[in-house]
Amino acid sequence: MVAQRVSIEQAMTNALVGYLTTALPDIKCRSRWPDPSKNLPEKAITVVPIGRRQDDDVTGSFIRQIAVEELSPPDPKRKIYTYARSACTQPVQLDIWAVTDIDRDDIVSRVDDALSANLVTTISAANDDPVRDGPLLALGDGFSGFSDFTFDGPMKNDTPDSASRAEFRATYTGTAAAHLTKKIALPILSKFKLRLVLKELFTGPDPTSDTYTYLIPGGRTHTTP
Repeated sequence: MVAQRVSIEQAMTNALVGYLTTALPDIKCRSRWPDPSKNLPEKAITVVPIGRRQDDDVTGSFIRQIAVEELSPPDPKRKIYTYARSACTQPVQLDIWAVTDIDRDDIVSRVDDALSANLVTTISAANDDPVRDGPLLALGDGFSGFSDFTFDGPMKNDTPDSASRAEFRATYTGTAAAHLTKKIALPILSKFKLRLVLKELFTGPDPTSDTYTYLIPGGRTHTTP
């Protein structure tokens, strides 16, 4: 049976849900839209990808090796190479659900703090600015690298029957940016250095002249017709 895989857009939302679950341990956080046949918890957060993923058309100039891993068991002739092959941006929606407006406002305040946390908090960086405009989070679900989130402020979706239904909601919209990667087992790539001798060309003072001056190693110059 083939193992199921996770799309990059779902992996980005899963990373944010995992982070919010740690930052707000008393709130039920999910990476799927609520099931209409089931009652929501009294306090909940949902994070879902919305709309179309935008892939940046930079594969030709962007592709690069970002990681090398050993095969299991190790193979003296091959390793697993991870390549970043393009960047993508996914619109994301974060919803806060509560049974009272007071609980909703409490969660909004705490989410605001979580969404402005610095790299020391989100990826255990050695040092960083005190706050950040959106969290940077490590990807999982088989993806390497990070997802960078940016959100606008919340919109409170109150309706005339919010109190009678005990459903108060606030919605954040934003984007998640990440890099698509590709893992492949390849023969071990050898490393070597090339030493180049560069000559810089200077034209003479007369642009119509056929005489050129070259800068050669040692700081010397050579003039040739």
